[in-house]
Amino acid sequence: MASTGARDDLVKATDIAMSMVKAYGMSDKLGKVSFDRNQQPLFLQNGQGPGPADYIDDIAREIDLELRRIVDHQYDRTTALLKANADNLHKAAGVLLSKETISGEELSAIVTSTKSGHGTDYPVSSRIAASSS
Repeated sequence: MASTGARDDLVKATDIAMSMVKAYGMSDKLGKVSFDRNQQPLFLQNGQGPGPADYIDDIAREIDLELRRIVDHQYDRTTALLKANADNLHKAAGVLLSKETISGEELSAIVTSTKSGHGTDYPVSSRIAASSS
């Protein structure tokens, strides 16, 4: 079971994918067609549920499959990015645990040190101070 924050993220991701497929024709499989002729933009819906569909059940099934494909693909892509950048995430988390905030410069230093392979064990803030001297 997902937490309420994760659930909200899933709802938003699904809504975005649904808009991509149904409203904006951003599906190679279904083509450049809008299936939501009477639908308002997401920010104007005020929690309204979907209205009656203007298409047959076969199309609805294809839309559902395309939504699943998009969300699953983006989940896999995000997971791969997080794994590829795990060192940076752990270093940033260490800074956040020690002082609760991290500046853009500190985060940039973490990423830069990892890319160049010159990471060190001393705090990021010390590297920034040393490099600006």
